[in-house]
Amino acid sequence: MLKHDPLVLSEDVVIGLKQETKDRLEKMGIKPDFVYMPYIHERFGSEIRRLGRLIHANRDRQMVVQTGGTLVQLGNECVQLAQEGPCQPFPFDQWPGGAGHVRPIGIADLKVVRTQLYKYELGEVAHVENILQGEKRTRTFRDLRRQESTLDQEQETTRENEQETQTTERFEVQQEASNIIQQDQSNQAGVTVSGGYGPVHGSAYYDTASSTSQAEASSNATKYAKEVMERALQRVVERTRTRRTVTTIIESEDTTEHGVDNTTTGTGGTDHVVGVYRWLDKLYYNKVVNYGRRMMFEFVVPEPAAFHLFAKLAKPMSNEVMEMPPPFTIRSFEDISMDEYDSYAVQYGATNVKPPPQAMVSVQAAVGYEPTGASYEEWKTWTTQVTVPTGYVAISAKATILMSEGSGQYVTFSVGSSETVTRYESEVLDVTAVALLSGEVPIVMRCRNNHVALGVQVFCKPSAEAIQQWQIDTYAALRTAYDQRVSEYNRWLNQQTISQQITGSNPGANRDTERTELKKHCISFITGQRYESFDALRNNVAPFGYPEFSFDEATKEGKYIQFFEQGFEWEQMTYLFYPYYWARKKEWVNILHRNENDPLFAKFLQAGAARVLVPVRPGYEKAILHYLNTGGEIWNGDDVPAPDDPMYVSIIDEIMEADGNFQGGTVEGEPWLSKVPTSLVYLTHNGTPNDLPDFSGDLPL
Repeated sequence: MLKHDPLVLSEDVVIGLKQETKDRLEKMGIKPDFVYMPYIHERFGSEIRRLGRLIHANRDRQMVVQTGGTLVQLGNECVQLAQEGPCQPFPFDQWPGGAGHVRPIGIADLKVVRTQLYKYELGEVAHVENILQGEKRTRTFRDLRRQESTLDQEQETTRENEQETQTTERFEVQQEASNIIQQDQSNQAGVTVSGGYGPVHGSAYYDTASSTSQAEASSNATKYAKEVMERALQRVVERTRTRRTVTTIIESEDTTEHGVDNTTTGTGGTDHVVGVYRWLDKLYYNKVVNYGRRMMFEFVVPEPAAFHLFAKLAKPMSNEVMEMPPPFTIRSFEDISMDEYDSYAVQYGATNVKPPPQAMVSVQAAVGYEPTGASYEEWKTWTTQVTVPTGYVAISAKATILMSEGSGQYVTFSVGSSETVTRYESEVLDVTAVALLSGEVPIVMRCRNNHVALGVQVFCKPSAEAIQQWQIDTYAALRTAYDQRVSEYNRWLNQQTISQQITGSNPGANRDTERTELKKHCISFITGQRYESFDALRNNVAPFGYPEFSFDEATKEGKYIQFFEQGFEWEQMTYLFYPYYWARKKEWVNILHRNENDPLFAKFLQAGAARVLVPVRPGYEKAILHYLNTGGEIWNGDDVPAPDDPMYVSIIDEIMEADGNFQGGTVEGEPWLSKVPTSLVYLTHNGTPNDLPDFSGDLPL
């Protein structure tokens, strides 16, 4: 009777499976009536590895963006942009019909502090360098990492077949003698009849005789013999020479050299040299200008630089962003497993990682006997061998026996070094005592049955040496890829640092950025809206798909824009940045990591809040109050002022104000100097001329 395959789940086990497990099997195309466990292991193992690759592809990915003088990690910021098609029109929102909950703080003199750069001044000592007379000092910083790996493998096998046939011929001459004695004796009896035409006449008689003879002879006999001897010699010596040399050289070199030659052959040698590095401070010339009475609005804006950083980080330029290599957490090659190797490959960007040896392979052999005609052999013997793949060892076998039933019928077999197994009926059975064999595994069978078939499947797993070699190769590939990424990141970082030291950030551009962001927030406070309604421009307009604007929307929005741009003297806006601790507490660490060469802009980036004072343009006081009291009616309910209207603002005046040229205003009090520390360092020594920028001659105190 044929028994159940042990590698297939039995019916009782399948019935006991959870419904979700059965549904999962059905989804993967596996029928519950035949659940073959090696196939299940392979399918689910592949799915687990695929999910692991997806997880590691997005885990611990830290993108670093250069924003001005600051390197910001994207993982510390929320920069998830809404994913919308570029041709999708801006979603229309109802036109703002209300105003914000703000009121003017009153009417007061608009006093603005006008600031100009006065000069650079040497500050505190940053570092002191001493060089003795006759001393030559060179300081070189060099970071070099070199990795080389070489693998030599040699195997020798020689195959030689030799066959020899020998034939020997020989003969012998033999002398042969023989004696022959012969004796003859004869007896004769009979009747004689004679007759003619008439009566017959006859007579009877009897006769006897004997003789004896003797002969002696000799002869020569020749004996011929032929001997044939065959000898076969087979010699197997196989030589396979594999030489693989992998040389991986990774060099990450950063060389910085400082040298001072205070010898007679150099530029000095006459005295000791003392070099003093000093911080540089900026001195600003400040004066107060009174522009007369103004209606004032005051706002406190939380985290004023939030959107500026969001915009920089959400869509940085390609040369401003780089992925920070994750930490290399693999301690040795022994930490690499077959289930996680590809996840590491994705994490570290390794493209030349080879897959591991298959967890299970098998080799088969089979034989069958069926009598033909009257032939019948009571005993049958079968001997063969299967070859275990290179790098694998045999661990177990499965035997399938098919035989006819009958008294005294049986099959005996063995696989490798396993014990002999005897069976008396058809059966499928496991042979678990197969030793860890490599190379050739012998299979021997002897049976007493004329209808028999035997199939043997030998299961093999990777050898410990093969797995270890794969782990070593994988570790080397992962480490090489990681070192390459670190080298690329350091190179990009150095380029950003050099670029930042050369160009920096223009302080004038930084002031424009500060005023623009603060102005945007102030308008939101006044209007109670966040600019959702400004959608005059439409994308993908028929028939050519050009971006075009709506005339009605553009007219409506234009009046609104002009009212708020002209109703306040934005260029006269005064602001002060408050420290980081007024921001969200969880953002404190991130905020303090923001830095900039411009110290004023650094305060903007690190500000937890900003206090802003905005004056109303003279003549617009009633219009602004009308807007607030009516819940959003601009221009006092009328149209935009004409040139003869007192509220009309010439475009020339707007341009001049944007450039900082304001009409009127009187200087109050005495001007004063304010000092702002910088991150710049200046080297001084005895006799160093004071050649720092100085504009004090044009700005009398």
